[in-house]
Amino acid sequence: TLARTKGTLTITKPVGKKHLNS
Repeated sequence: TLARTKGTLTITKPVGKKHLNS
């Protein structure tokens, strides 16, 4: 469930994805 929530957050906030990648 957490993974799914994280994915949704990434889609809603693309900037967050970049942060995670870093």
